[in-house]
Amino acid sequence: MGGLRVGAIGVGGMSGSHAKKFGEQQRCELVCVCDIVEDKARSRAEELGCDWVTDHRKLLERSDID
Repeated sequence: MGGLRVGAIGVGGMSGSHAKKFGEQQRCELVCVCDIVEDKARSRAEELGCDWVTDHRKLLERSDID
């Protein structure tokens, strides 16, 4: 991978579709997803091959996200 490293806050409904599209882009790497519902965050992360958190502040603190 390579390119822009992103995180997605919210993975339900349309937000989940957006996170999936980020992961499909050649010049983009989905690093982490966040959702306050732990099961949603975990399952979407497993599907997309990235990390997950339930607190958006933890996602924003990451140094590996551009």
